[in-house]
Amino acid sequence: MLKLNVAAVVAVIVLTAAFVLGLVRPGIKDLKACQAEIVAKQAAVQAEQQKLGNVGDLYASIMQLDEAMRDFHVRLPVERRFGEFLSDLSESLNKSKIDDYVVQPRQPLCVEQNKLPEPLKLASGTTILPVFISFRSSFTQLFEFLSRVESLPRLSHIESIRAVNDDQHPGTVSVEMTLHTYQHHEGSVPGKPG
Repeated sequence: MLKLNVAAVVAVIVLTAAFVLGLVRPGIKDLKACQAEIVAKQAAVQAEQQKLGNVGDLYASIMQLDEAMRDFHVRLPVERRFGEFLSDLSESLNKSKIDDYVVQPRQPLCVEQNKLPEPLKLASGTTILPVFISFRSSFTQLFEFLSRVESLPRLSHIESIRAVNDDQHPGTVSVEMTLHTYQHHEGSVPGKPG
């Protein structure tokens, strides 16, 4: 019986040793080789990332640009949507407590592509939509209106402004201004009609 138990124990030890030598040891060797390969690849990725700079900052910048471009179609629309802009101007005048005003659209102006300098070729296909505005107001109302124009969703700028003091009504000015907004024709290519 003792011989049988010793034989069983020896058989278990031999099988365990065979298992360790045959399967576990090569597995550990392969695992170490894989770990070394992973460490080498991580080092290569880190080196490449250092060459490129901080990818997190780059991603954040891309997201900010994407957010800024989201409203681009409102700031420089493809559709004319001029009535909407004129309505926004009238609302800005009313909010500035300017009641007596005139808002007159003027003849659209097409950007002449052949007269654009090279750095501005991207502006080809743009139509300038001028608006003449005249009103009487106080300086405070004038500056409030100008501030509201600046915050309009559509891209615009004041081409000219003339404010004349009213001698008969101190603190009142007569204002005439020309305001430009824009429409960009989608698919226009520099050098080709938009």
